[in-house]
Amino acid sequence: MKKIRTIIYILIATICFKQQNCAAKGCLYNININNGLPTNNVYSTIVDHNGYLWIATTNGVIRYSGYELKVFTVSEGLPTDDVWQITEDSKGRIWLGSIADKIGYIYNEQYHAAKFQDKSYHTIYPTNLRAVDNSIAFFSSYLNNNLNTSYCIEKNDTIKMYTLYPELKKIIPDYNILEHKNIIQPFINNEGECCMIFGNKLFNYVLKNDKIAIESSINIRDSQSIVKLVTSDNIMIKKYIISYFNQLLKNYFNILNTKTGVSQIININDAGVNEKILSISYNSSCIPSNIFHIKTENYILEYTVTDSVRFTNKFLLTDISTDTDIKGEKVNTFYKNNFWGNCLSTNTNGLDINYLTPNNFTLHPNIDIKNFTYCGVTKNGSSIWWNNTTQTVCKLSPNYTTSIYNISAATEIKTIDENMIHVGTKNIFYDSRSDKVYLYADKNLAIGKYYIMRNTPPLWYAICNFGFLRVDSVLKRDALILIDKDRYKDLIYDSLTGDFWAYNKNKILIYNKKPIRTYTQEQLYKFGILTIDKICIDNTYGNIFFKGNERITMYDKYKNSYVELFTDINLKEANIAIYNNIFIICGRFGILFCYINGHGNLSRPIIYNNIKNYNYNYINDFACFQNKVILNTNKGIYSVSIPVDYQSYLTQNTFNTQYKYIYFNKNIATNINSGDTIKIDQKDLNIKFDVINPYGNGQLKYTITYNENEIKINNNEFNLPSYLQTPDNYYKIKLIAYDRVWRSKPIELIIYISPKWWQTKTMIKIIWIGSILSLFMVITGSILITKKLVTRSNQKKNMRMEMELKAIYAQINPHFIFNSLNSALLLVSKNKVDEAYTHILKFSRLLRSYIKSSRNKLISINEEVNNLKNYIELQQVRFKDKFEYEIIIDEQIEVNSINIPSLLLQPFVENAIEHGLLHKNESGRLKIEFKYERSTKKLLCIIDDDGIGRKESKLIKTPNPNKDESYGELLIKDLVNIFNKYENMNIHIDYFDKDAPLSGTIVTIKIDLT
Repeated sequence: MKKIRTIIYILIATICFKQQNCAAKGCLYNININNGLPTNNVYSTIVDHNGYLWIATTNGVIRYSGYELKVFTVSEGLPTDDVWQITEDSKGRIWLGSIADKIGYIYNEQYHAAKFQDKSYHTIYPTNLRAVDNSIAFFSSYLNNNLNTSYCIEKNDTIKMYTLYPELKKIIPDYNILEHKNIIQPFINNEGECCMIFGNKLFNYVLKNDKIAIESSINIRDSQSIVKLVTSDNIMIKKYIISYFNQLLKNYFNILNTKTGVSQIININDAGVNEKILSISYNSSCIPSNIFHIKTENYILEYTVTDSVRFTNKFLLTDISTDTDIKGEKVNTFYKNNFWGNCLSTNTNGLDINYLTPNNFTLHPNIDIKNFTYCGVTKNGSSIWWNNTTQTVCKLSPNYTTSIYNISAATEIKTIDENMIHVGTKNIFYDSRSDKVYLYADKNLAIGKYYIMRNTPPLWYAICNFGFLRVDSVLKRDALILIDKDRYKDLIYDSLTGDFWAYNKNKILIYNKKPIRTYTQEQLYKFGILTIDKICIDNTYGNIFFKGNERITMYDKYKNSYVELFTDINLKEANIAIYNNIFIICGRFGILFCYINGHGNLSRPIIYNNIKNYNYNYINDFACFQNKVILNTNKGIYSVSIPVDYQSYLTQNTFNTQYKYIYFNKNIATNINSGDTIKIDQKDLNIKFDVINPYGNGQLKYTITYNENEIKINNNEFNLPSYLQTPDNYYKIKLIAYDRVWRSKPIELIIYISPKWWQTKTMIKIIWIGSILSLFMVITGSILITKKLVTRSNQKKNMRMEMELKAIYAQINPHFIFNSLNSALLLVSKNKVDEAYTHILKFSRLLRSYIKSSRNKLISINEEVNNLKNYIELQQVRFKDKFEYEIIIDEQIEVNSINIPSLLLQPFVENAIEHGLLHKNESGRLKIEFKYERSTKKLLCIIDDDGIGRKESKLIKTPNPNKDESYGELLIKDLVNIFNKYENMNIHIDYFDKDAPLSGTIVTIKIDLT
């Protein structure tokens, strides 16, 4: 039964081997002591959840981003520099396994030591370091008692140890540690399951209620496999223990099913390798984690554990290492990762990274034409190269042999035909028919690139030291027709239109029998072309490709559109060409091929990567012919086949798009993507970014754009500018990372400046509202207080005004009363009793009205008119109808709503009657008129009499002509001054004496109603 089973396994393995080829050799990159590694002895590697590659060495632990090697050693807090195993738990902590007095992890770029509940240990010797859920588990032996192995598990940075052997003693009474020295190390898998073998039994341990105990035991059916399990090379994956007895070099290893106790032998000859096993290695951080590797003298074999253990792949060491003499003894571990590729840790050669991208470059080591530039290709497929320093011409044949020609043996010529290739600025030409070098002897004419349109009669175009010219006959100085005097770098011909394009870095001249168009630098800027390195014209569809300093632009003249191409590649050091309808770019990054499918239409690019400058550092020049690209590099001549089967090449030849952006927040590394929000503390406005790029080349740089502001950064850290520092604000920025060959796609990030509690928009609103309310309360209080004070002041002012008015009125009324009573007395003395009665009756009415009016500061115009009528009629009785009167009121005036000062007009009317009309010999006339000035919003009260006038009146009423004012006039002036002072009525009085032959006075009283 065993033999049948063995035969079946052999057949399955044979079938798997036939289906599996040895892994293809890809691009290699070696990290060693010469480029940043502290030692060439590398134990192992892992890739963390962010994408960083961690390297365990004899001289510390290194974190690698593809650009920077950050080294952690004793100076950073590690207990020892000799770290042989590393693993990451689900919290992102990188645990370090080393022989030391403590164990810990790296987190936030700092080392943290875990605590032990048991303080009795001396030195920790961790083995089988495994990440289990949110913690770490491992086995450790005290160096003072090597057999007393403990199961250790961490929780909250504290490690508790559980000794396994006392539990075994309970089941096996005669068990003695000192006698049973062949007992092997216990096993642990990624699920934290623990087991141990003693005798012919396998004991499964379980941790429950903070105690470890043997849960079950299983008999091992093959007793011979027990001896083979007593070895230092053993691992447990899922339910299988894989072991190899390394003291006997054999070509097989053992597996033991911990659930059934069934053991099995796996022979590596079934994988097509006829070598002895040197070791078994397993990295629990591998994804998937069910892969382990067998190391032999020349191979790494990969096996996968599922329900069974099966062979999946093999790697020839010389294909995955830069050491051409690599052997299994130099290899420590092998780590496989889809992001980084295959990592080979060696003890003599550092770390080799074998990228999964195939290497399509073929080196021709026997050819050295580093300083030569490409000139052209002959009809038989030989390329012609020119060395300006040595003044030599090299012909490179299709079978990669060279022929050198020195121009000292060149023959002078007077004509140039289409079989000649221009190879130098000194008018050197190679003729493919005669296989000779010729020289045009005119020292003043330096011909550059040229196009021969016909030989008979001769017609060709060229660029030279004089500019762009046309030749219509044999090459002679007087036969040259100079088209443009500018010096041009290159000349190209558009066969679709018959146009010639002569160009330099800042100018393009298009010519077809006559100059058609000239593009200057300012015009090129409008199309996004800052400078011109090279122009290629597609003579099938008419697409035009412009190579500038860092970009390539395609112009579709049918759509009149410009498109920038391949923005994810740094094209600063690249060059372009078109070959057989394929657009080709060569540069430090490698070679790009793109099929031209129509007007403005390109296929997806096929890219042959020159990862980490694996093949070369830079290209001097390149040529395309016979379906190959020939690269003249700093490391020699490479040939690359131009892909003809587009689909088959596209699947495995694309440019690196595997990169990850990292943002450090308080030293915690976090992956970020476009649209993410980054919160920044005001205490630390320093932002730190990083990019993990396994293909990184050169220094990593950044461009950050906010609105129109652009910041270029040459390192991973920068301080936020002032215009991005306002708290509680969101800023949308655009971030681009780039190196010498690669440029990331722009990602948009939102930066949020965390505010202090008082800087939040809510608190600012509350503060503003509180401030406004406080200010409102202050203003309101001030207004109320001011209003109260003003009210008191107005009360005092009104009281003062009323007292002064009453004083005035008290003077006006007695004056009037005296005059009226005097008139009544005069009538009585003349025995005019009836008239005196009528006079006294009217006087009493008027007096009541005056008393009523004098109580108010203001009265309506209607009331004032009634008072005036009573007064005037009383005076008419007194003076026996000595005068007539009329009162005229403007229709615009609302007599009941407009108020004027009380008793203001009566003194003026009194003066007009008694001092003007009374002394007139004949009957007089009095006119009182009320008008409204709309423009000034003023009320005009006009008192017009035709009396004797003010001058004659003064001579009559007083013997002293120097006395200007009467008693009544003084009272009027006081009354007006009081209203102007307290009521701001702006009352203005004008007197106008009529000129002869007219007589009398016009008094105009203007009252401001606003």
